[in-house]
Amino acid sequence: MRSFLVAVTALLLATQPVLADSPPKPAKSKYLKTTGAGFLMSAGNGVQYGMNYELRKSLAEPLYIVATFDNPADATVPLRAEVVVQPGARDFQLQSPFITVITHDTKYKVVLELFSDAAHTQLIGTHEQLVLFSVPPAYEAMLEEKMGMQIQ
Repeated sequence: MRSFLVAVTALLLATQPVLADSPPKPAKSKYLKTTGAGFLMSAGNGVQYGMNYELRKSLAEPLYIVATFDNPADATVPLRAEVVVQPGARDFQLQSPFITVITHDTKYKVVLELFSDAAHTQLIGTHEQLVLFSVPPAYEAMLEEKMGMQIQ
């Protein structure tokens, strides 16, 4: 599985000049810097956002993060994930739930809300990152068949 993700990533990097749009630049906010943003594919499950972040400040207390991801299947119902980052951490990863519908050459938004409390009542910051989904047209049919996804 990991070798397939590496192969797809290498393929996408090798074909970068033929892609219709360039990936968005990594975002920086008061607390975070995006260090990786893309999509992970899993045979039969579809695709999910895969995000990496670096903390720009040391944490004395846990940081409670609620992430919302654009949902290509229904823009009115964003995807959601939560993570707690513990003091001493320098970076963290975040993945969305799997999706099976996505649109080619589209930039999707990921928004992180950072809270100082587990009840999510004390918002201390936000972080936004655009993520491009783009694959060479010659590979769309293979990805749809192998990954169980529909590329529009």
